[in-house]
Amino acid sequence: MKHVKIKSLAVFKDRLWFSAEDVVFSSALGNYENLFLGDATNITETDPIDIRASSNTFAEVVSMVPFEDYLFVNTKANIQFQLQAAGGEGTTLSPTNVTISPVTYYSTSAIVDPQTIGSQLYFYDSKRLYLFMGKDKLGLASAVEVSSSVPGYLPSNYRSACTAPSRDSILTVDSDNPNNIYFYTVRFSGDRVIQNSFYRFVLSQASNIQTAQAYENYLYVVVRNNNKFFLQRSNMIADDVNTPRLDDMFILTTKVNGNNPNTIYDSVTNTTTFKVPVDLPYTSQNTLLVFGSTWSGETPNIVSTTTVNTIGSYKEVIVQGNYGTDNMTVYIGNPFNMNVTLSPLQIKNQNNETVEGTLSVRMGTTRHANSGPYSISIASRNRPPMVSTFYPNYADIVLNEDVLPLDLVDIDGEFTFKIFGYSDSSQISIVSDFVTPVNIVNINFKGKFKQKSNSTNT
Repeated sequence: MKHVKIKSLAVFKDRLWFSAEDVVFSSALGNYENLFLGDATNITETDPIDIRASSNTFAEVVSMVPFEDYLFVNTKANIQFQLQAAGGEGTTLSPTNVTISPVTYYSTSAIVDPQTIGSQLYFYDSKRLYLFMGKDKLGLASAVEVSSSVPGYLPSNYRSACTAPSRDSILTVDSDNPNNIYFYTVRFSGDRVIQNSFYRFVLSQASNIQTAQAYENYLYVVVRNNNKFFLQRSNMIADDVNTPRLDDMFILTTKVNGNNPNTIYDSVTNTTTFKVPVDLPYTSQNTLLVFGSTWSGETPNIVSTTTVNTIGSYKEVIVQGNYGTDNMTVYIGNPFNMNVTLSPLQIKNQNNETVEGTLSVRMGTTRHANSGPYSISIASRNRPPMVSTFYPNYADIVLNEDVLPLDLVDIDGEFTFKIFGYSDSSQISIVSDFVTPVNIVNINFKGKFKQKSNSTNT
């Protein structure tokens, strides 16, 4: 008897499936604990199934993903199989009609399983992401590389891939740089892709993401930082406009009186100490305090930290001034840089096909709503970037909470910036390190386009 390790599990067609080396086998129909034939001379459709994936090449199975009416089987031999009933959709899968056939031949990541979003199945390879198309009416299957527009952007090695169906997104962690999370979001209108993008979250350098999982509208990650483990989450939909955008944010409700106060004012030094009951990566150089809408008077909205002390599992955040007021909301965290780089601008026809030619872009206009300050950076031909910055300029005449009587968020407006460059050599980025949100509704560009034709006139 040979003992081999079980490499993957799946539930498909009311059976529990296992894989070991190149063999795929299942439990009996409707009985996950029964793995044995009742009568080898009389095999029924409810008996366990046992089938080998290898044909001309040894193909060790690394993952099995139920998808549509078949089981998608991925192997180390750069072959992908479909396991299904020979009769097609609607046929009961049994030991007598089970088939497993190779459908595509792509190298794939052996660490993370293929991921499904709705009716789409994706799998990763080194610096690539593929969309599996499945078999067509002719019985042919293929996969399309959706990362071809961002060559070299994705990492070589992955860990902890998952999906966020409510956000039409798939994400994975860079195994070589485990503080980076890579996202791919795609939105369809019927069978047409109307929007897709790759982007990433970069946590602090000391953060080592152990695992990630999306649940409802939040992304949860388990992070190891300085030999301590933290469970952190990030909202994947828009926060309230008044919620500051801070990294490692802790929301503290001030408690001045009673036992164990978390807000202490020292009248001798004119400083206020906030006790944060979590050892987060706060430093005297970076940490900010943002006071919520519960505050009033002349208090500024944003305060830079004076000193951060570590007391056991607590952090003491000390700032100048008297903030010793009970039951107030204070947001404590680190600012971060947002950088959205646009893909090269292209002219497309009514069939969404790229028209070949030369596009000279002169200027652009962003339309925003409930947005704070942001900058447009134009980098062209290795020259220093040309940066244009938008600042809201509405007077805050209600609460007068800002250092200057200006609102930090523009409810509705637009911003025009210059480009003066060719689309293939100009890199356009939207950047911001402010604590206020950036919400760009749309962007319009103006320029001149000269079409090229490859046809031969006779």
